[in-house]
Amino acid sequence: MGLTRFAIARRVTISMFIGILVVLGLVGLSRMPWELFPKIDVPVVTVVVPYPGAGPEEIEQRILKPLEDECSVIQNVDTVSGYAQQNFATVVLDFAFGTDIDVAAADVRDAVSRVKSSFPSGAKDPSVMKLDLSARPVITIGVTGKRPPHELYELVDETIKPRLGSVNGVATVSLTGGQQRELQVVAHKQRLEAVGLSISELANALAVQNLNMPAGSIREGLRDYRVRLLGELRSPDELRNLKVKTRSGDTVRVAQVADVLDTVVEPTQHARIDGKDSIAVGVLKQTNANTVDVCRGVLEQLEELRRTLPADIEFTIAEDESEGVIEAVVDLRNAIVYGAMFAALTIFLFLHNFRGTLIVALAIPTSLIATFLPIGLGLQFTLQMMVMVGLSLSVGVLVDD
Repeated sequence: MGLTRFAIARRVTISMFIGILVVLGLVGLSRMPWELFPKIDVPVVTVVVPYPGAGPEEIEQRILKPLEDECSVIQNVDTVSGYAQQNFATVVLDFAFGTDIDVAAADVRDAVSRVKSSFPSGAKDPSVMKLDLSARPVITIGVTGKRPPHELYELVDETIKPRLGSVNGVATVSLTGGQQRELQVVAHKQRLEAVGLSISELANALAVQNLNMPAGSIREGLRDYRVRLLGELRSPDELRNLKVKTRSGDTVRVAQVADVLDTVVEPTQHARIDGKDSIAVGVLKQTNANTVDVCRGVLEQLEELRRTLPADIEFTIAEDESEGVIEAVVDLRNAIVYGAMFAALTIFLFLHNFRGTLIVALAIPTSLIATFLPIGLGLQFTLQMMVMVGLSLSVGVLVDD
């Protein structure tokens, strides 16, 4: 009763205190990132070991078995699953729930480093990845244009991708589909044998000469100039005229022993929008970023790009996760508002007490808004479906109280 007497005697003080809670609650609400579901850390770590040219049987014996044996003794591991496929091995480790996924990933990296020395020389460096359910594009854009496919890919990779990557909250921008330009050197066996060259010698000569290298510095008075040796090939003609030294000490041009083709990389992925070939641009957000703000920033950046890019470039929004987030949160917000209104209306209809109705009508929104102070500023929750459902269920309890 002491609190009740104090509230009646100090009505202005209590009103100011409640006002402070409401203001701080609104601040906490404004700072809460919008998501569809809460972030869930799944204790799963995946190890991938590429081994180009190897078959599943060889990968199973020489990579998969020693890797599984080493990883199975890691603390808190529940199950170890191995998959041997053409060109690479995959090991999936399921840890007990409650395990710190960062510590588990560090333990797996230590185990992989211990067993890596026993892998065949042709195996590439293993990759250790944590399972992240939020590591998916929040918005996917299809880019089309009336120009050669390799020119469209170059435009997207060099202009559109960096601009979207500069949006606040964006982690990475991935490209799917399209065709990258490639200079192919088709060597002729008879010509190589005639001049005394092998395929490997030709490949090594091309790799060595197709480089940009630092060449020291030149000092002139008080100035220092950095010198670089520019050897990177930029056109098919430069590659055709490139000189290669033979075993006998003579030099031949690449065009004498091989055909140089200006073509594109053989595609392994395709992206289509409305039946037309396109390039899919997927935007992944940072872990703590606001999905809605990131998608809005990307859309604003697309509007700016439309004004600067050629007229034939078109953008199509294939998927926008923020639309589902906004729809879910707004629907639940409306449900809470309608629930509070009907609760107050029900009290008035049954009790015919305006004062009691006013108390309920003020207590429900005040309590709900004040809740965002601890969960928004203190616990740093995200505004998502589970939080809104919990608040909607609390309306009935508030009426009872």
